[in-house]
Amino acid sequence: MTLQLPENRVLLPILAAVIVAAVAVGGWGVSQAVRAPQAPKPSEPTFPFLCDKCGALFDQPRSALSDETFAAMNSPQGAAIDCPKCGAKSSAYMPTRCPACGKHYISDSARGLPPSSDRPARCPHCGVDPVVWQIQHVKPEI
Repeated sequence: MTLQLPENRVLLPILAAVIVAAVAVGGWGVSQAVRAPQAPKPSEPTFPFLCDKCGALFDQPRSALSDETFAAMNSPQGAAIDCPKCGAKSSAYMPTRCPACGKHYISDSARGLPPSSDRPARCPHCGVDPVVWQIQHVKPEI
């Protein structure tokens, strides 16, 4: 006794196409599972700035900062850049974030001004001195 298939000539090509598609999808899935994961692309560092004129808080990528500005960011002279929001020249500085209220402000040191007893380093929004807050709320590492 032999197995006889119906003579429906449409059924065989459809069945063959389904088998080929299943093998192709299975092969693709295996190749994706076996392939080594790709490392994420490194992102360019960005730095926050706060405009003294319009109050805009924005990030600038390292590539948008000149070498002179980048060097001045970590020096006592302070670094100011042009604001992309309002267009004011040399009006945006790296801000300080208040540890108590979380708002950003431009400190005297960011402006390149020397410390002064006339101008205590306090948050202009809530009046907290960030150094005193740090001493009172952060436990020293042992």
